[in-house]
Amino acid sequence: MIDIQDDFLEDGMFNYISNFFQGPSIPWTFCDDIAGPKRNLDEVQFVHVFFNLSDPFLSSEFSHVINPIWEKLQPKYIIRAKANLRTKTSELVQSNWHVDIDIPSSVTSILYFNSNDGYTVFKHGQNVESVANRLVTFDSSLEHAGTSTTSTSARFLLNLNYIPS
Repeated sequence: MIDIQDDFLEDGMFNYISNFFQGPSIPWTFCDDIAGPKRNLDEVQFVHVFFNLSDPFLSSEFSHVINPIWEKLQPKYIIRAKANLRTKTSELVQSNWHVDIDIPSSVTSILYFNSNDGYTVFKHGQNVESVANRLVTFDSSLEHAGTSTTSTSARFLLNLNYIPS
């Protein structure tokens, strides 16, 4: 099951959070690969980890910025929250197929912060376009991949893994 919600957050709240992600305040960490071995030199991204259950001492000082998202989702347990920034490439570059986590009953939600020609593709064939303020939620066991963008300077999104209430 793949659930797509457009206009997930109220406009004012979305603009506040989106401006944070696309502004100078968030520290990004460079990752030289995405979901496994690199197949293309353009297969890189920047990440900001807000929380990761596998390393609970790694917690971002900016976690409060995404609290309105958690308040709306009302998860039973939070497993991981990570922002991704993929820079523009001359052609769309898809990452490797992957699952974010392998925990029974967990779901993944992706909130897109800017509209662009990048997308999330599921191994069974469905594509979800990157549309600002769109949330896509799916069972964490579904294999998927993300792409870069060619239409904007970067693709910004928030990847959330959790057990729903």
